[in-house]
Amino acid sequence: MRGPARGRECLRGHSHWWRSRAICTGARKTLEVIFAHRLHFSWCRPDAAIEPMRKQVEAWQRSELTDVTAKVVIYEAFIEGRLEAPKHLARSVHDLYFEPKYEEFRPRTIWSLSNAFTFAFKELDPIPQFKATVKLGEFLEARFSQSF
Repeated sequence: MRGPARGRECLRGHSHWWRSRAICTGARKTLEVIFAHRLHFSWCRPDAAIEPMRKQVEAWQRSELTDVTAKVVIYEAFIEGRLEAPKHLARSVHDLYFEPKYEEFRPRTIWSLSNAFTFAFKELDPIPQFKATVKLGEFLEARFSQSF
């Protein structure tokens, strides 16, 4: 058995262990990290905890954004201060979204915008990076929840 769980116990009080593990596994787990802050991860039924995240990722990959909407979201995040993240990253997020380094992030979607933020957060030290990533999940969920 992995992690601090024993027998059929659930890992409700230790969801931070999952978040730390997920953030260290690389960019492909980015959105899992974003949503992990709200999980009560169950070692009894891990698929039950991951399934909502998988559906959210797929929805964000299908959700196209206009360039204007993406710019407004970046503006709201940094200029209006709706995201607790350093303001100097605004230009990096903009450039990473509109000129992505990886082909899979070329589509103009919420998923690609989320990845632009998380790639820009790599400029931060680990603890601020983690905190900004968690806040990003809350910000994007609130911003786009009415879209689904």
